[in-house]
Amino acid sequence: PVMIGKTPGLSSVIALNKSLEETDCFVWVSPTEGQIFTVGQEIEVEFRLFDSTCAGKPIRDKNARLSLFTFVNGQPVSVRVGKDEGGKHFHFDHEEGVNEREVDTEGLQPGTYYITVFSGEFSPQTRTVVIQ
Repeated sequence: PVMIGKTPGLSSVIALNKSLEETDCFVWVSPTEGQIFTVGQEIEVEFRLFDSTCAGKPIRDKNARLSLFTFVNGQPVSVRVGKDEGGKHFHFDHEEGVNEREVDTEGLQPGTYYITVFSGEFSPQTRTVVIQ
């Protein structure tokens, strides 16, 4: 499945049983699974993307987006992710070979949050982070 839509609400993002346009290889760089952050700290979301062989020089994904959600009273709640210096999309660091974007945690309540990166180039990828 692929994710189509835009935040701010989960109702505007749907999973479709649709073939991917590409089958590129996604590799998380940061954050690490379960990484702990303090309210107000920025979360650097970074990934490398390779062709389907998962080798060679990392490539840019100019269409990758991310969503952030948590659970409140057992219900998923989408958290608005504002623009960073690169706008709403990831930008590509040629030196490090990473697609990167920052998520501001200012004003978020402590808890467990889920960051999902999605694109037409790979299946949705999710990491869990804890904000204290």
